Formats: sequence, C-alpha cells, structure tokens
Amino acid sequence: MAIDRTEARNAADRVALALEDAGFDVGEDFPTLQDTIGLHGVAVVHLGDVRPEIADRLADVVSLGATREGTKYS
Repeated sequence: MAIDRTEARNAADRVALALEDAGFDVGEDFPTLQDTIGLHGVAVVHLGDVRPEIADRLADVVSLGATREGTKYS
C-alpha cells in the first residue's frame, strides 16, 4: 500500500516559505527540511538538525507569532 505524502509535501513547502518570509535562508539554515515517511509509516515533515543559533531565532519568531494579537494555535 502506497502512503500518500501529498499533505506532508504541501506542509513542508508551506514551512519553507514561512521560514523564508521570516528571514531564514532555508537551504542554509534547514538543509534537510523535507517530507518523509516517519517511523510508524505515516507521512511527516522533517526539519532536521538545526544549529543552536538558528533554533534560538526560530524560537523568537514562533514566540512573537504566538503572542501577536492574542493569536493561539492548537
């Protein structure tokens, strides 16, 4: 049975675009960002290893977005 990776591929593309919009160089900062099949056979988005300074910047961006105008994601 083939696993449909379309949703993960679309999500990976959206993450890459959002990271670029936030000022990241996706190819440099997230070189292994990709859709893939996880351990349990489900489609997932893999961000890969991220350097500490990039993780700090990402945390700042996520925190800012989460607190902007009371935005809450669940």
